[in-house]
Amino acid sequence: MATAALRTYKMTVQSRGQVTLPKHLREEMELKPGDSVIAEPDGLGGYRLVPLKPMTIDEMYARWGDPTPVSFEEVERQIQEARDAYAEEMALEYAE
Repeated sequence: MATAALRTYKMTVQSRGQVTLPKHLREEMELKPGDSVIAEPDGLGGYRLVPLKPMTIDEMYARWGDPTPVSFEEVERQIQEARDAYAEEMALEYAE
């Protein structure tokens, strides 16, 4: 993560519960489209956003085995499933 000075950012919750992270915040956190973040309790009644480090293919195989994909679409599906499972796992870990 970049070592920029800490800054406060205002975001608005949209009707579907979504917020857009300001460009400077995404850059400071080195977030790219498709990246995941965890909302981690800060112990003061608030939360802080923590980027999830992308898993390497070796980490995915070590965690979920080595299913042999049959097509590009299958590879994409498996990658998304692995990301979703990892994000859920991390969310549960931070919830404890």
